[in-house]
Amino acid sequence: YVELKAAEGLVAALRRAIEAGPVPLEQIVLISFEAATLSEAKRALPRCPAFFLADTPDSAPDKLAEMIRFCQVEGFAGLDVSAGWPIDRALVQRLREAGLEQNLSASRAIGYRETLAWLAAGIPRPITSASSATWRSTPSTRRLPTAFRTK
Repeated sequence: YVELKAAEGLVAALRRAIEAGPVPLEQIVLISFEAATLSEAKRALPRCPAFFLADTPDSAPDKLAEMIRFCQVEGFAGLDVSAGWPIDRALVQRLREAGLEQNLSASRAIGYRETLAWLAAGIPRPITSASSATWRSTPSTRRLPTAFRTK
């Protein structure tokens, strides 16, 4: 997992590093709260799966339909939802029907009951990234396209 931040020249440098490295592109998963950066990276590295990180409150669950359309248009593999999102069978089914996957952030408290609930919802296992535990300290309103922001 590679979590992308917004930085000038990041995607070009990332592409050079990934293409020169030993890991197959299909095994490198791009994740980001930064919609524009993730879109740019997906265009530069189309073989790498990409997941848009959906945080709350700015990306509240009532914005799910817009986020699904955004992920489909950009060619992302799916969404990574976090605290405040109801992770249930309905969410997983809606994403699957849209051809998207569900990724789960490491920032969620993963307990026994929650793991069982995810399994019951059809999520085979929580997928985590080492860097996702730090995202809460950064304001998220600048990261999302305006359509995803709550007023």
